[in-house]
Amino acid sequence: MNIFKQFALISAERKDLTPQENEARTNQLKLMLKHSNLKFTQGEGFYDNHREVTFYVELPGVDDIERIEMIGLDRFQQDCVAIQYPDGHTRLHYPNEVHHIGKIRQVTEEVAKTRSAYSVFNGIHYATV
Repeated sequence: MNIFKQFALISAERKDLTPQENEARTNQLKLMLKHSNLKFTQGEGFYDNHREVTFYVELPGVDDIERIEMIGLDRFQQDCVAIQYPDGHTRLHYPNEVHHIGKIRQVTEEVAKTRSAYSVFNGIHYATV
């Protein structure tokens, strides 16, 4: 059995806010991730036809999943937070439920743009397959 890295994809932005409000929220999220001693990479996420700053956050422990849920869902009122588990499957964590969405993998830009949600980190596109 393959063991995959456990990680989250999280954003603080909301499409109903101004660019200045979203920038402030992104900076707050960055600080919270640093203070939580979580390793992260900043990139771009495309969700519901909206571009937003998204973070790939390594989650070494189960407690880190709960922490990232509290940050994303409670603090920043996000619709959901994407979590990839060590089994390689990704689930969207909503406030009261979890949806299985497949596996996040590297894809071509063309494939990514056919999806309702995808991310770009260091020029590499990722989407569920």
